[in-house]
Amino acid sequence: IFTERAPRITSTRNIIQYNMPPTNTPAKVSVQPAQVPVASTIDIFGSGFHGDRLDLRLYSSRWPEPGLAAGWNLTQTSEDQLTATVMPTAVIERTGTPIDVLPGVFGAQVIVTRMVQLSNGEVRNIRNVSNQFPFMICPRIDTLVTAPGSLTVTGYLFQHALLNVNELMVYLGEERIFLDDDGVFNPGEFQVT
Repeated sequence: IFTERAPRITSTRNIIQYNMPPTNTPAKVSVQPAQVPVASTIDIFGSGFHGDRLDLRLYSSRWPEPGLAAGWNLTQTSEDQLTATVMPTAVIERTGTPIDVLPGVFGAQVIVTRMVQLSNGEVRNIRNVSNQFPFMICPRIDTLVTAPGSLTVTGYLFQHALLNVNELMVYLGEERIFLDDDGVFNPGEFQVT
């Protein structure tokens, strides 16, 4: 029995910064639950994050088993907040095998490990696991290049062996642009190059 509460996640959040056209005025928006691109920061809010070690377990329907956010720089920034930088890879928890982090819906779970000294002097690691909480990893847009009649978007990650191109949806404002599926590139269509 521990006097500390078990860890619990109550929300995830990220801040998206962008330049507002036409004057390129800097702007930002807070997104909850988090919709974060790779190389950006995710905030995890909750309670019971105190311990000797913190780990972030990840669940993805694309993975055969849970992963750990190894190298994501998981840091406790306040009593009720953790921060991590989303990286392009994680590791399978059981084997340590690297696995790609692809856009999609993920479950986050905080593992708090406490080192407890028993009455006989032995030190035992006790792990408490939080609830799972959803967040989304999104493709990242790095640059937009316009030309008469076209727009080229460069970013991370629009193509991968485990991604079906039909999963990619493109919108310009509220207007959906559809995948070119007949080899004739028409207005209102996109291609993944």
